[in-house]
Amino acid sequence: MAVAALILGIVSIALPWVLCFLPVPFVSNAIALVAGIVAIVLANKGKKTEPEKKGMYTAALVLGIIGVVFQGISIVLAALALAALGALVGGAGGLQGMADSFSDAIKDPEVQKGLQEMSDGLKTMTEATLQ
Repeated sequence: MAVAALILGIVSIALPWVLCFLPVPFVSNAIALVAGIVAIVLANKGKKTEPEKKGMYTAALVLGIIGVVFQGISIVLAALALAALGALVGGAGGLQGMADSFSDAIKDPEVQKGLQEMSDGLKTMTEATLQ
């Protein structure tokens, strides 16, 4: 049970990074959140039943807590980002309004100057790397 708790604690932190390519951002976070909660429960239960493996259970408990906190924060931030995007798209006249806003921004001389500076900097870095 100590190994299972430890593995679930590690999974609760690592899973979203491994599955970051999923098109639905909440799936890996939700799975990791559940894994973290189960790791915490198993660690607490295991500390009482197997005191000789206290170190492994403590590690699993710490990893589970870190995983639950990180996943909780990331789920809240992802929900806020989706809500903000929905408000932006809805409030700007839909996708066409957003495209028009980007088009107007690119025509701004200050934006063009900044983009040129970024391009020059990337070119300089690339040349320095290749030498």
